[in-house]
Amino acid sequence: MAAAPNKHAYPRQLWLAGLLAAALLQGSGLANAEDEPSLASIAPLKGPEQPRRPKDFHAVYKAKFSGFTIEASRSLNTLNSGEQELVFSASTWLAKLRESSRFNWGINGHLQPKRYEYHREGLGRSRDAVLDFDWGNMRVTNNVQAKPWSMAIPPLALDKLSYQLQLRSDLLNGKQNLEYDIADGGRLKTYSFEMVGEEILDTRLGKLATIKVKKVRKKGKKRTTYIWMAKNWDYLLVKLQQTEQDGKTYAIHLLRAEVDGKTVTPRLGHGHELLPLRLPLAGRNSSFGA
Repeated sequence: MAAAPNKHAYPRQLWLAGLLAAALLQGSGLANAEDEPSLASIAPLKGPEQPRRPKDFHAVYKAKFSGFTIEASRSLNTLNSGEQELVFSASTWLAKLRESSRFNWGINGHLQPKRYEYHREGLGRSRDAVLDFDWGNMRVTNNVQAKPWSMAIPPLALDKLSYQLQLRSDLLNGKQNLEYDIADGGRLKTYSFEMVGEEILDTRLGKLATIKVKKVRKKGKKRTTYIWMAKNWDYLLVKLQQTEQDGKTYAIHLLRAEVDGKTVTPRLGHGHELLPLRLPLAGRNSSFGA
């Protein structure tokens, strides 16, 4: 008989679900399949064209950790104020987690966060953190467990949720430098990613054409993180897999999603998609992330 899951370990597993699902990331309505641009046609913008931005979406994911099955959701919504809000949430009878980032888009296509919130509760492991960005003074106020402090930030700083959407936007606009400054834990961290290749991924929704992205880590670090993102659906996160230094592997898979009100399905052919010409890979000399 299989051993019962360790319930006391669950808050860490929920946190891991948040970490894994919190890995990543849309202009007008989706094009018809025959009008969808190939990866080869996606190039850096020229002239006065407006950068492509993420469309509103809602996605549900499933992950298994140490005997537990966790469902989590992430969504992007445009508010009446014109701001957008990205939300990640996961909950069970044992614990729950909610993470959100409210932001605007700059004219250069770069996301500018206004407020980030992280709330976790359950089994005595509650934690609350709020970051308020003051771009007039180039500072962010961190309020963690009701203990606020302030620090200076660079012009393109992001929070640890919004950078995932910035990554998707950068891919939409053909950018190759996938490096981000993250305000987190009272200090600035740099996250870097590189494109590994393209892959037809067999998912619960059918076979989806994806690009595979790897998080770049410091030399000697054994933890690896790979992300598969749907190229025909604004680079929506389809799968994320992380292997820890002890060899244990965790993965999160897309169950269902809507982008701009349209249900995510294979876009081409019968239950599968076709890959276009190869996407050029990012350089290998990027700065290392955390």
